[in-house]
Amino acid sequence: MWLREPDYSALLDGGGPCSPMVVFDSVPRGARVRIARTYFADGDPWLQSKNESIYTLAEPTLTRARLGQGDYWVVFEFKDKRIHKHVIVTGPTVVKVRF
Repeated sequence: MWLREPDYSALLDGGGPCSPMVVFDSVPRGARVRIARTYFADGDPWLQSKNESIYTLAEPTLTRARLGQGDYWVVFEFKDKRIHKHVIVTGPTVVKVRF
């Protein structure tokens, strides 16, 4: 349960109509984030391969990236736990998980 909804408006600024900003957040913060188009996750749901189409964000959560519109598979890792989510990006988006 989120105690208070964070204000992500400053992080969502930027991007464009075809490549909006996407914010990645977790509770607790500090999770590593990996992203790939959904079809890369079919054989690798935890996105652990060295495929150049799998992108690891340089900063842990709370972080953001500019992504093209489409379907993405996102993996959050914090300590020894992993959570994956399917995300459809059509505009500025916030992706949140709770460990």
